[in-house]
Amino acid sequence: MQHDIQAQKSKSFSHAEEQEQPAVRKQRSAWHSFLQLASALMLLGITIGIGWLLFTPAGEAYRSRTADQLIGTPNQQWAKFLIGATETERRIKLFNSRMDSSLTE
Repeated sequence: MQHDIQAQKSKSFSHAEEQEQPAVRKQRSAWHSFLQLASALMLLGITIGIGWLLFTPAGEAYRSRTADQLIGTPNQQWAKFLIGATETERRIKLFNSRMDSSLTE
């Protein structure tokens, strides 16, 4: 009987030792931490930048100026992504009328 008690104590002791050892976590490398931080900062910057372009008067003015510059190039179709298709068509007509009037003078 005493042998059984000692056997159980030794089993419970060895079981307790197994539980006390902490799980070994892999240490993150400095490169991984840098990439994670850089990605988070980049996403934050993109989110703030898109918000500025779409929801502020200064962003609207910037998009309008950029679209006007695009309309004067062979890449007119890209302006619709900045100011919309109907506004792009209106500005293209305005640009063409200005060009026609300057040619006739």
